[in-house]
Formats: sequence, structure tokens, C-alpha cells
Amino acid sequence: MTYEDSVAQHLHLRGSRRDRALADLGELVTELRASGSDPEDVLGEAARYAAALDAEFGATARPRTPGELAAAVGSRIGRRMAGTFDPADQRLLVPRALGFGWDLNMGAVATVLGLLRPDDVDEEILASATEQHGGRARGIAAGVTALAATTAVVTRLGGGRRPARESGPGQDRLAGVMELVAPVLSAALIAGSTDERVPSGQRLTMTAFAGSLSAFALGSGLNGTVACGRNAVSAASVLAGTALHLLLSYLPVRAALESAWRTTATETL
Repeated sequence: MTYEDSVAQHLHLRGSRRDRALADLGELVTELRASGSDPEDVLGEAARYAAALDAEFGATARPRTPGELAAAVGSRIGRRMAGTFDPADQRLLVPRALGFGWDLNMGAVATVLGLLRPDDVDEEILASATEQHGGRARGIAAGVTALAATTAVVTRLGGGRRPARESGPGQDRLAGVMELVAPVLSAALIAGSTDERVPSGQRLTMTAFAGSLSAFALGSGLNGTVACGRNAVSAASVLAGTALHLLLSYLPVRAALESAWRTTATETL
């Protein structure tokens, strides 16, 4: 199978946009081969190049499986809610890339805490952090999400003991909705963080946001099962969720940096 055929197989574009994109690719590949270059070496993997064409020409692929549907929903939520990771930008709040409002820049948080320097991270490091070192972060976020979902099912749907809250039944019902919905949103965010069309910085924070959201939901669920010490449980869940948000976005970047440093040190020997 040629490179063009492989790209076409992964491409979601349809109609005239597909024809135009493939025609342009054909001309480019012909020029590359004429110069003795391998198209895959220059343009990258066919699947990733196809995703770039879809993004450039505005393709909207229809989800064909529950996993693809979750990824599509999660990527849309993440683009609007999950923030970004850009240590070079010292602003803690940056204008939202899509829609109105502001996003939390976890990269700036990391530099303020002295975990990173503003010039440590570039797009290559972010891509490595997401592709090669993000799996463990997604696993941790998925574990917290599963625990939050289990707690919600046991306490809300399974008849677990829930003492009446001092704040009244209205707020208790609102907390119940949050405990049930948050794990679903978190699972969608984790799935969406695998979407290569989303910028690497946002893919990192989508996983982190999913973990922190589930931690808050887990704390709310546990808070409703105790008769006393609720303030301590609430405070612990807020601290845990905030710390998880930072760590799940920072640790993959740190791993990518250390890998790059080791490679550089080996090459200089």
C-alpha cells in the first residue's frame, strides 16, 4: 500500500474537500519521491497526517463505536473546559481557545511552584509527554474515575447509608447528580485525550482535569456516608483533586524532559 493510499484509508473528509486534499497530497508525494525522499519520513505517519488534513479542512467524522463517541464528546468538552499546559506563558489564566472565558494554565502553575522553567518545554516535549508518557497518567485518572463511579453507585443507587445533610435535601440531590455525572464526564475526557487532533497541551490537561473532577466526586460521595467529620472529608477531596490536576499534567512532562536529557547526554558522549 502506498503512502497516499494509507492516508486515504484514515481520512474522514468527504466530497470535494477529500478530492482536493488527496490531489494536493499526490503532488507533494510525487515531488518528494522525485527528490529521493521517503514521504513518511518527511510527512510523518499516515494516520497522523490524515488527522491533520481532517483538522485543516474541517472534517467531522461520525463516531462508529461507543469508544469513538466518548472520545468525540470528551475532546469537545476538553477543548472548552480542561485548560492548557504552557510554561512559557506566565499567565495563570489564559483566554479560552474555543468559546468565551478563560482557561487555567497548569504550565504557569508548575513554573510558579518551581517545578519547571519557562523555557523547558516545547511542542516536541509536549508531544512526547502525551504520546509516550501519558499512559500512566490516563491509568491513574481512570482508576480514580472508576472508584468515584463505584462509590456513587453504592451510595446513591445501592441504598448506601447517607445521613441527612445539614444543608437540606435540595443540595443533597444536587450533590447526587454531580457524583453520578462527574465520572461519566471524566471517562469521556480520558477517551478524548487520545484524540491526536487536540493540541498536546490540552490533551495533558484533559487527563488531569478528569482525575481531579473524579476526585471531587469521590470526596462528595464519601462525605455523604459519614455522620461527622464532613468538613475534613470535603477539604481532603479538594486538596487531593487540586494536587492530582497538577501532578497528572506535570509528571508526563517531567518524564519527557528527563528522556530528552538522557538522549542528549548519550549523543554528546
